[in-house]
Amino acid sequence: VPNLTGKSVTNAEKALKKVGLVLGSTTQDYSDTVSKGKVMSQGYTSGTKVESGTAVNIVVSKGVDASSITYVSQTTIE
Repeated sequence: VPNLTGKSVTNAEKALKKVGLVLGSTTQDYSDTVSKGKVMSQGYTSGTKVESGTAVNIVVSKGVDASSITYVSQTTIE
């Protein structure tokens, strides 16, 4: 199984096809460290030997969870 982390879904699928594997399910989750639209984890560890045609599931970053961002307002008190 190739390393898919950091790849776009399109490039991950191409990398899988190149070695005779297929893209399985794609889910999304928030990440503070992986850019939106990039693979952040995969179902099989890179380097794992699997049968040809095996589906590899991936999790794709939705980017930073906006609801977890804290906004600080600067106000002057006189």
